[in-house]
Amino acid sequence: MPAYQRSYAWLENNVRDLLQDITLAIQEGRQEYFIGSIVISFGDKNRPEIVDGQQRLATSLIILATIRDYLFELHEDSRAEIIERDFIAKQDLGTLAYVAKLKLNDADHPFFQKFIIERDSGAVPLRDSNKRIKTAYQTAGLFIRQYIGSSSAPIPRLLQLVEFLKSGVKVIMVSVPDLTNAYTLFETLNDRGIPLSIVDLLKNYIFGLCTERLQEVQSSWVEMVNQIESVDNEELVVTFIRHYWSSVHGMTRERELFKRFKERVTSQVAAMELTIDLCHNSRLYASIIQTDTLKWSELGNSARQSMKTINDLGLVQIRPLVLAVLRNFSIEEIRKSLDLFVSWSVRFLVVGGSGSGSLEINYCDRAVEVQKKTISTAKELLDRMNGVVPSDDEFRSKFETATISKNNIARYYLRILELVQQDRLEHELIPNDDADIVTLEHVL
Repeated sequence: MPAYQRSYAWLENNVRDLLQDITLAIQEGRQEYFIGSIVISFGDKNRPEIVDGQQRLATSLIILATIRDYLFELHEDSRAEIIERDFIAKQDLGTLAYVAKLKLNDADHPFFQKFIIERDSGAVPLRDSNKRIKTAYQTAGLFIRQYIGSSSAPIPRLLQLVEFLKSGVKVIMVSVPDLTNAYTLFETLNDRGIPLSIVDLLKNYIFGLCTERLQEVQSSWVEMVNQIESVDNEELVVTFIRHYWSSVHGMTRERELFKRFKERVTSQVAAMELTIDLCHNSRLYASIIQTDTLKWSELGNSARQSMKTINDLGLVQIRPLVLAVLRNFSIEEIRKSLDLFVSWSVRFLVVGGSGSGSLEINYCDRAVEVQKKTISTAKELLDRMNGVVPSDDEFRSKFETATISKNNIARYYLRILELVQQDRLEHELIPNDDADIVTLEHVL
């Protein structure tokens, strides 16, 4: 699998459904079971690349690995070694290392190699996709043991399953000479049980445009995904892309994202520029979520604390505007703007008012104005949000009777009130924002 392909995505039910369908076909005496199409590109490499079908191929190999390991448990070592040699891996003559028949992407293969290929039960899954590989193996192992059950002839039944996987399970293999047209084709195909995500569609559309500089685009895309996944799981990637796009082009919902991409990105140059920009912005977006990066050392502790507060309060809608400000403002104006964002966020939490959709539209509209340089200071941002952000009087009135249901928000309000009070009086105790050190009751 190329490095840019998505990681292993199948869940327990996907693995179980495939095994149920295959074993039912065997029990009904069917000669074949069709599992869809696989798109392969041979390109210039010795090993073909999988454009579509990676989930089914990886799962098939995992199933065969569980059968191999079950045969080892039954002391059928010779048969287990034949399955390993024919389907799973071969040993290098010089190094004696096991070389997998199927190489997954860079995020998954180290764990796949150790846990599945080399049978290292102590291998530690580092990513969500690694955990799904381990779960797939456990699910397949449990299913096969239940399928064999208390059979008086477990070995023939296992070998029947292997033979059906080898000869009875059918695919249509579509071979393309290079990747030029493969991504357009991929866009129309779905892996079994896991429809193409918006990230897959965007990625393959961009790759399809960049036929002459494909390697550069793939490298930038992989770096972008790695940046985002370093601070959270892969589900954050689509949120980042949507927030980036909204910060440049205005509020865009996830269901509209692919359509907007195709409308605006229509050439190789545009696709290249977009991918480079996504890569650059992914570093900024990662720093928005993880406030211990070098970016915040440059901006100072006050700015870091403001950003941390926004995150602690669970405020995601404002991120397109934060991203635009980090991208375009001077350090001093970034600091002032982040102070503003904390104030606005608390006001909206207490007063309510502007609906969530309307508020996000306002944030995204301001982000576009920041991007176009029609707003270049915190003061100009404040002026443009006049009439949208609740006034001092509205805030005071609502705060007097506010009821807080979430502990993290209650902690924040009480801690800030205490800190403001300490500006007027001398106190020895300082409320700590770490819930493991000082509880809500302590602050109260």
